[in-house]
Amino acid sequence: MFIIIGAIVVLASLIVGFSMAGGHLAVLFQPSEFITIGGAAIGSLFISASLDEIKNIVAAIPKAISHKHHTKEENLSMLKALYDLFLLAQRDGLLAIEKHIESPDESEVFQSDPKMLKNKTAITFLCDTLKVMLSGGVPPHEVEALMDIEIKTFKTETHPTHALLSKLGDAFPALGIVAAVLGIIVTMGSINAGAEAVGHHVAAALVGTFLGVLLSYGFV
Repeated sequence: MFIIIGAIVVLASLIVGFSMAGGHLAVLFQPSEFITIGGAAIGSLFISASLDEIKNIVAAIPKAISHKHHTKEENLSMLKALYDLFLLAQRDGLLAIEKHIESPDESEVFQSDPKMLKNKTAITFLCDTLKVMLSGGVPPHEVEALMDIEIKTFKTETHPTHALLSKLGDAFPALGIVAAVLGIIVTMGSINAGAEAVGHHVAAALVGTFLGVLLSYGFV
């Protein structure tokens, strides 16, 4: 939600500021520049990423747009589930919680809050940790170390997607310059068309630079 709000604020600020300075919004609409930068960006992404990484990026974009920070209610629901499991283990023994962590989707403890079940990453992490504790013979400090390792592994697995998007964002200004240079080449071919035509081509070329910088620092 905040991503959408941020994008609206960025675009609104640019449009209002440009209009206040006397600019014509129609000048910013240059399909050729959009195709050049967008096509080059997509092509470079295919060159530098594997098919699985591209699939992860496509899947991550909707999640990033709709991502919501964990609320107090969600944290309390997870703590309540932990409390119920520990209470059950204290009353009936550790083996009593085995069925709950083996099949969390069918557990009445986790079913008490359907939203909690949707957080598959947290549920899997919790259940895997409890399974280690149930196996016995693992000291508490080693359980903590295993938890830290699993968290680091999760970050490592998700890092390539972030790294690729970061590289793509860094490449946008350069791609904008490429589009601008192509625009200047077109301009030089129309040098005898008069000052008005030359000015129009130069403005179109500069839109490429503007778009590259905007995409890099305003969105990606």
